Formats: sequence, structure tokens, C-alpha cells
Amino acid sequence: MNTVTPCGTVTCTSAEQTTIANLNSLIRAQWWQFGDALADLNATPNLTNPTNTTYYAADQIHMTNAGYAIVGGVWQSAVNSITGGTAPTAASSLSVTPPASTLTGTSGTASCSESLQGTLKMANCYLNGYAENGTAQTYSFPTAFSTTPVLQESNGSCGAYNPTTTASVLTLPANASSTAETCNVVLIGQ
Repeated sequence: MNTVTPCGTVTCTSAEQTTIANLNSLIRAQWWQFGDALADLNATPNLTNPTNTTYYAADQIHMTNAGYAIVGGVWQSAVNSITGGTAPTAASSLSVTPPASTLTGTSGTASCSESLQGTLKMANCYLNGYAENGTAQTYSFPTAFSTTPVLQESNGSCGAYNPTTTASVLTLPANASSTAETCNVVLIGQ
């Protein structure tokens, strides 16, 4: 179980920010009823200020590679608290290789990258007004996952795209009737 990261004024209203704060208070008070560990992302240093462009994108809700690397470390620590493992520190094990790759669609772009935190791998693909009406585009992970990673889309969906993944490639399918999408695709695995 994890708390919700903050959202800046570029994307969220003050009422939405209050809702996030209230939700996080409830999560902190009752997480043990729903999960085995708490990954308190909202209280994690460097993730508390959505205007910090080292860790957050310009929309003040999506993170940069450095931000997602910290999230991976917090999740790994939560998992390790259950399994008895130990999480390496981000400073000693973070490797972002290579820099983000940009896919250009019929309109917009998809900026994809992968970060490593110990044995945890995270790939992130931010679709910014992205639409592809011609041929499906692929992002090959610089370091393949050992098995097919878990794929999550912001708000549960990237519209009509329904990206798919294998252990080595994320595919953004072409869709002639699709509209431009702005969303985040996150893949987590080992």
C-alpha cells in the first residue's frame, strides 16, 4: 500500500490537493488493514515538492527518471520489510541507462526511459499529446526484465492505445481512429 504523491497547482486545484492530504491521512492511519507494508511516497524526501523539476515533470504530477527511481527504492524498502531483505540506497545503486528515448508519433511524442534500483526495474513512457495512425512503435528496454513486467497506465487507461509489453519491448500500437493521448505508462518488475 502506498500514499499518493503531491500534485502541484499547474495540474491540481487546492480542493484536489486537500483531498490528496486527507486520503493520505486515512492511508497512514489504516494501511495495515489492507496491506502488509506502507510505502509512504508523500512523506519521502525529494518527492514532497511537485515544483522540484529534478523529480517532477513540468505538469507537477508525473515524475522524472530521478523521481521514479526514488519511488522504486521506497517500494523496494516496503517489500523488503515484508520479506526480510535489505534495500540498497538510491545513491549507491541508481543507474539510469540510457537517457530517455523519444518516439515521435503522427502527433505528439512518447518519452521512454528505464531506471534500475537494486533488483527492481522501472520503465516509464510519458505520452504527451501522442497519436500514431500509421505503424506501431516500440521501445526496447535497455536492460530486459527477467519476466514480463507489470504494466500500469495513469488513470487506468491511455485511451484507445492499450500498450502491451514483453520482457524486452513496450509496444505502442497504431490506431487510425485514436485521438491524441497524454498519459503515463509505468512498467515494474525485475
